[in-house]
Amino acid sequence: MQRFTLALLLLCLQLAAQNVSPDPTCVQTHCGPVTGAILPGTPSLHVWKGIPFAAPPVGELRWMPPAAPTPWSAPRPCTNFGPECPQPALATAGTRPSATQSEDCLYLNVWAQAGDPSVKRPVMVWIHGGGMVVGSGSRSFYDGAAFARAGVVLVTINYRLGPLGFFAHPALSAAAPDGTSGNQGLKDQVAALRWVHENIGAFGGDPGNVTIFGESAGAASVCWLLVVPEAKGLFQRAIAESGGAARAGLLRQAGAESAGLKAQTRLGIAADVRGPDALSQLRAKSATDLLTTFKPTIFRDQGTTFGPHVDGKFTPDAPDVLMARGAFHHVPVLIGTNSGDGSVFMPGVQPRKPDELLGILQGYVGSGAETLLKLYPGVLDAEPDNTQLQQLLTDLFFATPARELARAITADNGQAWLYQFTHVPAPLARRTKAARHGLEIPYVFGNLPDVVARPAEQKLSELMLGTWVQFARTGSPEGAAIQSWPAHTRENDAYFEFATKPRSSTGLRKIACDLIDELRRKPAR
Repeated sequence: MQRFTLALLLLCLQLAAQNVSPDPTCVQTHCGPVTGAILPGTPSLHVWKGIPFAAPPVGELRWMPPAAPTPWSAPRPCTNFGPECPQPALATAGTRPSATQSEDCLYLNVWAQAGDPSVKRPVMVWIHGGGMVVGSGSRSFYDGAAFARAGVVLVTINYRLGPLGFFAHPALSAAAPDGTSGNQGLKDQVAALRWVHENIGAFGGDPGNVTIFGESAGAASVCWLLVVPEAKGLFQRAIAESGGAARAGLLRQAGAESAGLKAQTRLGIAADVRGPDALSQLRAKSATDLLTTFKPTIFRDQGTTFGPHVDGKFTPDAPDVLMARGAFHHVPVLIGTNSGDGSVFMPGVQPRKPDELLGILQGYVGSGAETLLKLYPGVLDAEPDNTQLQQLLTDLFFATPARELARAITADNGQAWLYQFTHVPAPLARRTKAARHGLEIPYVFGNLPDVVARPAEQKLSELMLGTWVQFARTGSPEGAAIQSWPAHTRENDAYFEFATKPRSSTGLRKIACDLIDELRRKPAR
């Protein structure tokens, strides 16, 4: 580190000799100096956009584990976001992709407060959602200025998505150092965390106090990182918002490679082409070819879904399996859901016929599906009750897995806090009574849109942002803002509700969660 500090000092001396004022945003990273921008109207807040944390994964590096970026010597301007990973425009994601897309997408962004360099601030690293097929760390609602004002060094990252981030193939595995393929996107996240560990001190952050947090697919990523051996020591706290440990349809290495061989023919490459020749022809396909062929989606019958798989090395097993064994990184964890999280899956189930819906449920709870449906009257009607259907999807895919994750962590002497976000702002209350998937994000980031930026909404946002910061600082959400939020255990069944009137409570969706948990544990007949 001393040589980097010396290099930065020499750079400042050279600027002084040229009668040029040193750039207050100039920071020396392990790869070279970067300059950022001062936020308008806030001289003490700085932002660096588009810092490369890995080499461009293009050409021979497509589908390979992230490699170190090429060092540079002159200050690198980092005032514009890096490109997003190529991705489709999914209506279900709620946002449109950026016009700037490229396979050269492995960049991160940093928001920090200027100040005494000897004071190291807690670091929070955001992992975006989007079903592992869409999104980026540069979306406007992930702006980290409010976190920086609160004394956090906030980092948002990109990672490879869809067929670029989670494509496995025998030829790729043979060329990879660890003999596996298909988890490139997850390896990108670990590479970003390594960059944070090595460089964040230069931005005023404490590399020994890093909190990873994410929503939806970002929360699922958090769960994977809790069990990935290579992530050990790279973070000290974790927050999972509306997403948990994967269970249904999870592939292992052989299955992932088999899917890759089938995909090869879909891309117009003969099935008998193998080894380096197959790899060469696969890499000759454009990103557009991949997106057009695979049609990445979050619904299995509308295209191809993507995500991590169990490769036996980088990912030893499924997160829920490893957590049940106590094989996870023992850090404090904050886990939560939204009362209407099931909204993300509504477009994929609303057109279904009753027998198809029943078949989906049987895939998760077996012969107990009809017993479960008694809690949700009207779901299988010719014109289904969508309020009940959304509640069913929320309980099945979000509330119960979140509680299960909290219990797995605490059963092995870990600490976990459970929450639910139930607030629905007035402009949305006319259409829904439940907090849809992703609604908590602007409250957490302090980036409320003007349409809901009212005093009561701002108060809730300040509470959530402050609580996330409190957790990042101390490893507990309890503090001045929330004085009573017990860690969750099977015995106390405690959780905290973020609502118009926030409160500590117990028994989150207990009847439904208990039944789903019981049905899932029953052996198949």
